[in-house]
Amino acid sequence: MSQEQADGTACVVCGVDYRTHKARHVPVGRSAETRSQVFACAGPCALHVVRQAEDQAREMIELAGLDDFIAHGGDGASLGQDGEFGYLLRDLRMLVGVEALLTASSSVAVVRFLLSLAGIHGELASQRARLLVLRLEQSDGGT
Repeated sequence: MSQEQADGTACVVCGVDYRTHKARHVPVGRSAETRSQVFACAGPCALHVVRQAEDQAREMIELAGLDDFIAHGGDGASLGQDGEFGYLLRDLRMLVGVEALLTASSSVAVVRFLLSLAGIHGELASQRARLLVLRLEQSDGGT
């Protein structure tokens, strides 16, 4: 990302400079470097960003096995395949991915979905971490 794109003065997709061209543009997230709001030209550029975010969200669902979790009613029936520690690491990776996607998404539907993922995986990570701490304390006598 160029400095102009990171500052929000140029399209993050095509690079057109909004200071010299009167292109209509829409906010599509925030720059990780500057924390400034970033923009894409309305139309094909914004659609490109939306499609990328949707593709990444679908990929995260598949990689995280969220479809299985939802199919089992979220009751934890599928736990144990790779152990609680593996599931904890997966939930933490999911949260990192959700954070990255939230900075680039301006679609209310996508943001709503990402926030629900953050809620689910944040709660699961917290519960799993507590369970693992308890197990570790029990196995080493609490020291």
